[in-house]
Amino acid sequence: MNTRTAAIILGVVLVIVGLLGFFDNPIVSGAVDGTGVPTAWFYVNTAHTIVHLISGLFLLVGAWTGLGGAVALRILGVIYVVIVILGFVGGGTSLAVLTFVSNSPADNWLHIGLAIVLLAAGFGLSDDEMAMA
Repeated sequence: MNTRTAAIILGVVLVIVGLLGFFDNPIVSGAVDGTGVPTAWFYVNTAHTIVHLISGLFLLVGAWTGLGGAVALRILGVIYVVIVILGFVGGGTSLAVLTFVSNSPADNWLHIGLAIVLLAAGFGLSDDEMAMA
């Protein structure tokens, strides 16, 4: 696997997660029960869902343009490191991530994993698309 392939796979996954956020489901949703408790593993609002869509599209554009998969993975990995820091600084509140994106402790841990995967792929995989230039 090379960086282009990794960017495409992760981009598609993020777009799918973003699309899922618009529908009530047990994985990612903005729905709450009668007591105000989120009904999904990851509570997301529309802004959070849009961030997933933009992140996925960024990786796909990077993989299919001169930006390249490696650069797109590295840039998004650094952005997710910043998101993790903001998430933990705010104690899991929406204030932690730029005040308009919902966030929870589960999101913080998932974002740590995502940042690690993005950076590991961006720096650790072969960058075959550069050889074609």
